[in-house]
Amino acid sequence: MTMSDVAGGAVAQPADKHASIRVLLRAGRNDDAIVQLCAIRITQPNDLVAKELLFDAFFQKRDWAPALVLAEELAQQQPGIARLEKAVIATLSNMKRYDQTIVQATKYIERHGEDLTMLDALKVACFYTGKVDEAVRYGQRALDLRDAEACRTAPVAADPQPLPGPRQILPTARRPYRGAAGSKSIRRRTPEYRCRA
Repeated sequence: MTMSDVAGGAVAQPADKHASIRVLLRAGRNDDAIVQLCAIRITQPNDLVAKELLFDAFFQKRDWAPALVLAEELAQQQPGIARLEKAVIATLSNMKRYDQTIVQATKYIERHGEDLTMLDALKVACFYTGKVDEAVRYGQRALDLRDAEACRTAPVAADPQPLPGPRQILPTARRPYRGAAGSKSIRRRTPEYRCRA
């Protein structure tokens, strides 16, 4: 605490206490992050950000059982949040619990509408449970949504160039292929050039 704090000055906001843990997760140091997050969870059991980061750490580590427990707890504590429901569904799918994945993903779509991630999860789950026709239907619906999005966001060309006709020839390089001999001349002209071979 500084003197200005004691004297009634503005109190500085504490830095994000989870920033160092996020750095560990981005660096792939999941075990180190898990140790720190477990310590936070013991001292501050209601810290939902720490619980979510702990889920991320277990998920990235592919330790599905604790990831599922944490995702389900988060979804129960904060009902109706789509991202947390997606976390549960993704974890169930990774655990190859496809019947539960289908039930949860179907409920998700009923509550939140169609979502590419959920359609893909349903496609995979249906395929692995032998419901190939349903898998194809979900896969086709996902493709339709992607196509519609691409059409909405496609840039419009100001002056489109006509495609070449059957007799129109596009210009090509005039030099014939010289193979290894050509790479020597390139190497002489550009000393930083390195042959891949």
